[in-house]
Order: sequence, then structure tokens, then C-alpha cells
Amino acid sequence: DCLPLLAWQMVLIQAADSSRTVDPVLAAARGADLYFHQISYCSGRISLIFLRHIQLGYNLLALHWLGPKTIACLDTLEVLHLSDVRTNKEMESIDLSNVGLMYN
Repeated sequence: DCLPLLAWQMVLIQAADSSRTVDPVLAAARGADLYFHQISYCSGRISLIFLRHIQLGYNLLALHWLGPKTIACLDTLEVLHLSDVRTNKEMESIDLSNVGLMYN
């Protein structure tokens, strides 16, 4: 019923040893499940490092990063949810059902 969604963003990652690196973070979602993975490249190999899984209270239709800390999720009822990725706190939700979104 739901297509997989992918979006990535360059994010400053702080490791347990206090070192910092800027790596791409991949947000992958399907249905109400949203996963975040850090993408790293070392010694000619690309690897995905699991960061977090979030179970949402709605099914996703679209997903887009708005910066390194904010992600926009459009649900199947056409409500746009703006969330802080680090705290998983929803900052705002906007009902777009009256806008007349076009899909192709």
C-alpha cells in the first residue's frame, strides 16, 4: 500500500568520544516507520550506521529534509508535520487538504 520514501541531508554527527564529522544521513520511511542511517565511506567501502527508528502515528506520503535538524513529513491525510530530528518533537502540523495538491 505504501511506497518507500528516501531523503538525505548532510548532518554534523558527534560521536561518543566527542569527535565530530559531517556525514550524509539517510531518512528512509515506509508506512508509519521512519529510520535514520548515517552513511560513511572508509577504505573504499560505503556503510550504513543505524541511528534511530521512529514509529509515527500516521502513514507517510512524502518526506523531505528542511535542514540538518528539521524534517517535513506529509501524511496520507495531507497533513504536513514539521519535526525536530534530534528530539523527535513535532514543532508544527499544517492541514494541507484544502490546498489541492497534485500528484503524478
